[in-house]
Amino acid sequence: MHRPNDIHSEESEALVNKLQRKLDRIALTNTDMEEADGFCDAYLEALGETGLLHGPSKALTIAIAVSYCRPFSGNLDRDGKKEANRHDDLIAEAADSFDLDMHEEVLEDRDTFIAHSDAEVAPTLLSTLGTGNLVFVRKYPHVAYTAEKVARIRANIARLRSLLQPKEAELQAALKNFPRAFKPFGG
Repeated sequence: MHRPNDIHSEESEALVNKLQRKLDRIALTNTDMEEADGFCDAYLEALGETGLLHGPSKALTIAIAVSYCRPFSGNLDRDGKKEANRHDDLIAEAADSFDLDMHEEVLEDRDTFIAHSDAEVAPTLLSTLGTGNLVFVRKYPHVAYTAEKVARIRANIARLRSLLQPKEAELQAALKNFPRAFKPFGG
């Protein structure tokens, strides 16, 4: 006879696996949002009082977009299976104070020219470049986020994290009912 919290029962094992998958996704998303927020801090600090960004703008733009968008793209779960969850449920829950237009804009930046090289967005063109000689040049977009856009990204991050943190705590509490489900750290 198996008790409900006995990790060796099939029902309990299935429940633990489901809870662990949810916890993995929420914890990873929370970490990604924390990283994105840190990159936003660095970006705003680099902007300084002048509002002009020098040097690290491209690197920080990439870092913000990639870390912010990571949870919303196809990821693999702990079994190497592609996850379908793009956190649509979380975005719907955050809807009252979530800037969906900005969210979609950052996803588009990431999907077209930050993490990918879509020829439609960055075509190769024939130009004289004012020299009279024909040369091929690549028209490659560079998005330097404004302080306003970074503030909008940070507002989304704060809203998502305010929803993620209690969910993460709830899942951790539920999994504590299955102490044998965990391997010792490093073991």
